[in-house]
Amino acid sequence: MKNLIFNFYEKIFGFSRRKVGIVWFSEVKTKMECKYFGKLDENGRKQGPGTFIYSPSLVYNGDFVSDVKQGSGSIALSTFKDKSQTTQEDLVRFSGNFDKDELNGEGHFIISGISSYKGHFLNGEKHGFGIFENSEVIYKGNFEMGCYHGLGNLSFKNENRRYEGNFEKSKMVGEMKVYTGDQETWIYKGELLDRMRHGKGEVKLSLGRYAGDFVEDNIKGEGELSFDDSEFVYKGSFVDGGPVMISNTIGVELF
Repeated sequence: MKNLIFNFYEKIFGFSRRKVGIVWFSEVKTKMECKYFGKLDENGRKQGPGTFIYSPSLVYNGDFVSDVKQGSGSIALSTFKDKSQTTQEDLVRFSGNFDKDELNGEGHFIISGISSYKGHFLNGEKHGFGIFENSEVIYKGNFEMGCYHGLGNLSFKNENRRYEGNFEKSKMVGEMKVYTGDQETWIYKGELLDRMRHGKGEVKLSLGRYAGDFVEDNIKGEGELSFDDSEFVYKGSFVDGGPVMISNTIGVELF
């Protein structure tokens, strides 16, 4: 996201400037016109609160220091809602703290109808703690340069499942806890592969608990099966979701 919108026009086109309270910019080749409403310092640079209009659809409102966005502000890319072109709605909006033209510190980024992020930024990237949401997921946790990284909580809306644990470059790593919906008690704790139980783990069953090996979401390998209402414990090999010696006829719902 670095400089995605902030300096888009300024980077591509060269603009001339006049030292007046309202500064107009024009570029003949693109037929684009920009305006600035606000204060200028003694050298004609934007200083203090102001509004910079890159185009009718792209506007920054906020603080400036020596011509750069510095302090609290917002920048929005909008479109007209009706054919009369009298009412606008935001397509993309950044708001929060700016430092040297970039979002740095706490901020809010919204792409209308697609996704939103509220949290910490570093040079325009999601970095630090934040909450990200789109049509498929909700992620609450730490980010590193735009990726899920560190301790986090990832929910998949179509699965009604929540995954809690450590992430590296947006991938789950190490031991994860899996929850159903908003339940506070985990249903699985252990290693995962593409959101499947795979490796060492522990799962809560309808009548007890299993701890041991999983292969591609199935109980398979060496493990231990215990029951809530019995002292019986089976330790040994499992295949097709059940103990080998009992041939999975113990009448326990394992999933």
